[in-house]
Amino acid sequence: MDDYYDDDPLEEIESPVRSKKVKIFAGFALLAASAIFLRSTFAANISINSTPVTEFGQGFTALSSCAGSPVTLSIKPTSTFVNAANGGNHYLKTFRVDNVPATCQGVDFSFSTYDAAGSGANLMFDSNTILATVTTIYMSASNKFYPVNSGDLTVITNSASSFTASLDAPATPSNSVAKLTIQSTPHNSSAGMTWNSTGNVPASSSWNSITYGSGKFVAVGSNSAGNAGRAMYSTDGINWTLGSGVPATATSWSTVTYGNGIFVATSTNYIMYSSDGINWNSASTSLVGQIMNGGAYGNGRFVVSYYNGFVYSVDGSHWTVVSLGWTRSHIIFANGNFMALEFDPNLGVSSDGVNWSYLNDANVGNTSLGSLAYGNGTYVATSGAGVQHSVYSTNGGVSWSSISMPTEPYLGLVYGNGLFIGLGYDLSTYVPQGIYSNDAKSWTAFSSLPSGRWDSLTYGNGEFVAVAATGQAMYSN
Repeated sequence: MDDYYDDDPLEEIESPVRSKKVKIFAGFALLAASAIFLRSTFAANISINSTPVTEFGQGFTALSSCAGSPVTLSIKPTSTFVNAANGGNHYLKTFRVDNVPATCQGVDFSFSTYDAAGSGANLMFDSNTILATVTTIYMSASNKFYPVNSGDLTVITNSASSFTASLDAPATPSNSVAKLTIQSTPHNSSAGMTWNSTGNVPASSSWNSITYGSGKFVAVGSNSAGNAGRAMYSTDGINWTLGSGVPATATSWSTVTYGNGIFVATSTNYIMYSSDGINWNSASTSLVGQIMNGGAYGNGRFVVSYYNGFVYSVDGSHWTVVSLGWTRSHIIFANGNFMALEFDPNLGVSSDGVNWSYLNDANVGNTSLGSLAYGNGTYVATSGAGVQHSVYSTNGGVSWSSISMPTEPYLGLVYGNGLFIGLGYDLSTYVPQGIYSNDAKSWTAFSSLPSGRWDSLTYGNGEFVAVAATGQAMYSN
């Protein structure tokens, strides 16, 4: 049950512009917040920019730089209660922003929260690949608002001047929030739209999967002959170096994911892990015969699909097998849950990778799904072979609707910078192809892309990076 408050404020305070690049800064210092912040309408007070106290529930500050002249911006936070074995806790869940002027189109608004000590920004949502202490929202030229840095954030456009941001997996206890800050910078409209080839990818390679974490892009695959596994890494998505210690047990690595400071890569029969994305080790648990597929990290563990169920681990080295009698090739963690699906109307959903529930939707069947992604409250799955039949869901995967897309398949799919990006290639001519959308419903094809059989892409540090089975890499930033 969510708590929501809408008290009349006692004052309005104009906030000065702090710099040319950072256009606005608003601070909400909650005095006497303690454990009752966001729980009782009159239990806490709010101080705006170190001014006298006003009643908690609604804050005002002035926005002047991107508006051209001062306007009053209204912000309303809410909390949600998350039950747990020790009694649960209240978490900062949503914040609504009203009265955003149209002259701020093309701006990214970045939000962070701090405790009373102000020692560092709070963790706002559960993420392992991006800066989870910052929530960034983009105001488009059409007065629509979109998440920028995380798919684990749902943004609802209330009107041309208002939006509500909801953290899918909130991570900040409300009693730890003493201040909310807002900054704005120009939106990077080229990330995801303009693609460039990299020139120094290790030669004689084939790359199957890429991820981002701990400040690095990491890709896995094999040599061009397909008889020796390989890994490479880059801090900028442009300059690449081969990893070391890649186990010789696997002839090719098919997937790589990141979480809790660890990279994990899978192949048929084997798993390897790395704490830095550079030096690799074989998993200590034998998984010969498991034929591993997709993997993901969430809720404190890695979960990898295999031909008859799943395997899971907390450290990437020691794994436990869960035999379920079915498999799924594609698995992601989003919105607080693992989701796995393939050529079957049954979708698997689990919070821990052990106990699964099934969502039956016939609209998911009749095709082999090649990729799965989540962003802004929406799941998207694209077909990899067979009947072209891409689908999306806005209710947690309970029901799915078909999407009309340009020519498929798209084997790589990701959300970032307010966009869904899909990449692939024509299975007959191998001509590269790609699409983009900001709502998962209306899609536009890229007019051209660098050559390559693009199999995987990721988003991190404000940049999209893709790798190809034919050995190339490209980036968009």
